[in-house]
Amino acid sequence: MSVSPSTFTKQPDEVYTLSVSFAKPLATGETMVSITVVATLDDVDVTSTVISGSSISGENVLIGVKGGTDGNDYKITIKATTDSTTPAGLPFVHEADVTMSVDAI
Repeated sequence: MSVSPSTFTKQPDEVYTLSVSFAKPLATGETMVSITVVATLDDVDVTSTVISGSSISGENVLIGVKGGTDGNDYKITIKATTDSTTPAGLPFVHEADVTMSVDAI
């Protein structure tokens, strides 16, 4: 599943891979070198409850999503650090937020 716009709905028992594209913020030749994925519910970290791993695949971040409670909206924040740097030598960091709405249809 590729996310666009930044909200998707899943059922509580569904488990699958979500693909989040970073093609727009990445400059030509810029490559992601590390990622951090955090899921929150009401500002509480619930990553281990709804995320089952993540990886980089070209210009995309692949995220395993699982579980969740019916009626809840989870904020998934992805931070991607790249091989580009500012003049001061700081690495570029691009961020995307995705909302996962859980609905037992």
